[in-house]
Amino acid sequence: MVDAWKTTGDADYLLKVAVRDLAGLSVLFSQLAAGLRSVSHVKTSGVLSRLKENGLMHLPPEPV
Repeated sequence: MVDAWKTTGDADYLLKVAVRDLAGLSVLFSQLAAGLRSVSHVKTSGVLSRLKENGLMHLPPEPV
């Protein structure tokens, strides 16, 4: 697990994890489900490419 946030909205938590492959992701889900009986739903998203990480992203000024 790289980062974890407690959130509002549909998800209670947002976890940033790094796994070697889909099999590793499956193992992680199994471990989470086995250790936490309160987990009833898991939603995943995968990263296609990195746009920006760590630090500020400077955006062009808004037109007037």
